[in-house]
Amino acid sequence: MAQAFDTDHLELAGDPIAVAERVGSFRDGGFFSASTNDVLVYRAADADAQLTWYDRQGNVSGRASEPGAFRGVALSPDGARAVVSRTNQQDTTKADLWLLDLSRGGVTTRLTLGGGVAEYPIWSRDSQRIIFTFNNSMLHEVPVSGEGGEKELLRVSSVSGVSANDWSPDGRFLLYSGYVASSTGVGNLDLGVLSPGRNSKPVPFARTEFNEEQGRFSPNGRWVAYVSNQSGVNEVYVRQVAEDFGSGSASAGGSVLVSRGGGTAPRWRGDGRELFYVSPTGKMTAVDVTAVRDFHAGTPTELFQTPARAIIGDVTADGKRFLFATPVGASASVFTVVLNWQAAFKR
Repeated sequence: MAQAFDTDHLELAGDPIAVAERVGSFRDGGFFSASTNDVLVYRAADADAQLTWYDRQGNVSGRASEPGAFRGVALSPDGARAVVSRTNQQDTTKADLWLLDLSRGGVTTRLTLGGGVAEYPIWSRDSQRIIFTFNNSMLHEVPVSGEGGEKELLRVSSVSGVSANDWSPDGRFLLYSGYVASSTGVGNLDLGVLSPGRNSKPVPFARTEFNEEQGRFSPNGRWVAYVSNQSGVNEVYVRQVAEDFGSGSASAGGSVLVSRGGGTAPRWRGDGRELFYVSPTGKMTAVDVTAVRDFHAGTPTELFQTPARAIIGDVTADGKRFLFATPVGASASVFTVVLNWQAAFKR
């Protein structure tokens, strides 16, 4: 929408008019810009997505939901359910968590109640609780049953931002990523560990001058796969979890490079003998690993091309199926340029 502005009286004038339809946005930011010479450019709203299963060859092996405004998905450890973050269609600056019962054809149940932006959900290993990011500055915990309501675990400054990453297999530790403030403002993304419900202070897991994010505990809890740009591009690394945090760090030893030529979105197979990640060209890639007392990684093998603009979800425990939120409908990556857009005011 656009409305004339009276610069003499510093107030709006006349009625607002529609300038463009289905303009995209993220939180409270619109995907548009207007120049001083009557040129407007905007990007359309993102298309709805559908939760879709793919096998190791990249073939569609089933649909898990109807189309919706999904922005993230996580598969429960028992494989029976999924939790999704979905934009509120009545107020697109907000998002809620919904549970999907995969055994019943994707029957949905609302888990959060529209107070803000709920995203980046992760499951406890017993599939009974979910931790998620709320309004980009808090970590909340909510029981899957819905009984007892939400509980705040961590709050950071509004300029920092925090994201839930994973829950350790024994339930003792929450792995999260967040920006650490520096003397010049918001610094780099770092990984930290928190003990939910124990009133403990966060302990750094990986804190450097580079970004560390997207951490995932190995099934035995001894290792964390994560993404860092320490080489100049995002790559997948693995680092050991310390036996105790007496040194002030939750990690021990150095990092081991897993990906080759870039990688993001690491996921473990349920037995800890394989790691998956997505290459910079969108290829789902698998690596045979040994992650017991020592860690060793084999040569990465490309499995299939992931769908364009898909939201990477999860992999089943047996490593045979992958759950993505894949776009449906027209592409939202097209930019539209409107010349002389203020002509409507002159009619």
